[in-house]
Amino acid sequence: MSIVPLGVAHVPTSEAETQRLNFVLVPQLTMMAFTAAIEPLRLANQLAGQALYDWQVLSVDGAPVRCSNGVEIGVDGALTASWPEAPLILCSGGDPLRSIPDALPNALRYHWRRGGIVGGLCTGAYGLARAGLLKGHRFTLHWENLPPFRELYPELDARETLYERDVRVWTCAGGASATDMMLAVIAEDHSTALTHSVADMMLHPVMRRHVERQRTSPATLIGTRHPGLLAILDSVEAALNEGCGLDGVQVPKELSERQVQRLFRKYLGTSPSQYIRRRQLERARALLQETTLSIAEVAYATGFSCPSVMARWFRDAYGQSPHSFRRVRVGELDSPKNNGSRSRAPLT
Repeated sequence: MSIVPLGVAHVPTSEAETQRLNFVLVPQLTMMAFTAAIEPLRLANQLAGQALYDWQVLSVDGAPVRCSNGVEIGVDGALTASWPEAPLILCSGGDPLRSIPDALPNALRYHWRRGGIVGGLCTGAYGLARAGLLKGHRFTLHWENLPPFRELYPELDARETLYERDVRVWTCAGGASATDMMLAVIAEDHSTALTHSVADMMLHPVMRRHVERQRTSPATLIGTRHPGLLAILDSVEAALNEGCGLDGVQVPKELSERQVQRLFRKYLGTSPSQYIRRRQLERARALLQETTLSIAEVAYATGFSCPSVMARWFRDAYGQSPHSFRRVRVGELDSPKNNGSRSRAPLT
């Protein structure tokens, strides 16, 4: 049964066929992204006074699913009850390598073969990649999960955009970007007036384009638009993406070593080498948590000269060894409070 809540505001809308959507929840999903996707649909119905959209919430086995914030969400049924003609949208979040159930990729492939749309919120692209549905398609996922995803799937073109609506593949980076993606859906299905009214009801005054950045710009974060410093920071990220470490960082010719040291101290409160090491360790932490790469592979992928060097700096920064960190993270996921079906990828 479609939900058409009562409300004061109203937007005249032509009668239209109800569009259906399936939302599939997996353990550790991000609640914000899930609700940010559903609420625009609810408000579209409310403002139009008719069932423009209908949706059902499913899990693989029909059991409630616990979010990453500890809140448990009840569902309407099991994945087998999904509407075949409606988009099948995977709602994921923390630790997607292990939290996405083994049965889900097959269900996504089956839905795809029948001509259906598939989608992913936040880290949902992991499930779509496991199903083999992303090759040749534009897609995105949350920026924090991009480095490990690219290590696991180097052949796929993951983008750091807010959302992507490619042919039969809908993905967004999570959080408020789920609202932006659904506003784009409403704009395509109905009027601009309805879309803007939905955005206003959500206190979402700016309907962002899909190509906009996920993260605050470095210039805003550090409080300067110094072109030399920003060029170095961009080079650090590029070097990390290539696993080059310190040797891959390019410094503009017009800057002396002393000038670079002074810029880093002034705007970042640290030295260039300490900043790069911190970014290496952050990247290593992400790879340890969300990939099955060995400790040695993680060390070389993040630009460390050898695993023992990475382990020493990792212990100094986080108070535990890479082995201990990985063991604890897997243990947290498998604890009773994180109930729900999940795959358990082998960890080296």
